[in-house]
Amino acid sequence: MRLLDLHFTSTFIIVYLFIAVIISVVFFIKHRENRNYWLLVRNYAIAFYFFLLFKVTVLPFAILTKSELEEFLIDFSIDSLSYTQWQPFYTISRCLVSASGIVQLTGNIILLVPLVIILRWLIKKRCSYRKITIISFLSSIAIEAMQYLINVITVVPWHSTDVDDFILNGVGILLCCAMCLFIEKRFSKPIKNIRAVLGFGEEMNKKCD
Repeated sequence: MRLLDLHFTSTFIIVYLFIAVIISVVFFIKHRENRNYWLLVRNYAIAFYFFLLFKVTVLPFAILTKSELEEFLIDFSIDSLSYTQWQPFYTISRCLVSASGIVQLTGNIILLVPLVIILRWLIKKRCSYRKITIISFLSSIAIEAMQYLINVITVVPWHSTDVDDFILNGVGILLCCAMCLFIEKRFSKPIKNIRAVLGFGEEMNKKCD
């Protein structure tokens, strides 16, 4: 069995540094003059978030040989659908009774919060809240669908496909949209300054379709 995973202390850092090198090369080739290094820092941060999101939601998993799979199923007596949960609020209610469960719930709430911030403030043509909501909810569905497919394809429940994860992701998305809207109304100047630093000042009022 070859387990596909990225460890935070070793492989994860090495692979991310490789990605950062590629981002740097593309940046220096694309911006030969008037380089805005804050834009490069933004690119590093966005790449780190999506890479971490991949690590947390997709990995680890492995393709077992026939003998390994038979041994696994005998030892654990479970199948790829054992970690599929479609009852709303079932997992949430169980997690509320322990500290580790609350940490898990919090993680699901904040999982897609950076995506909302990226789409609203950190790209040149900021997205409307309607489009941000659609993209974010579709991303949550895609994550759960991917985890389900991995379980089905590998015939091993590497991940839990849970409707409550989608609910918690949605709570985080809506809370972040509300927070961004509040900040824009009360503290619009700092947001404009951040976008100006990134070279987006003239695009403040432009939105993606």
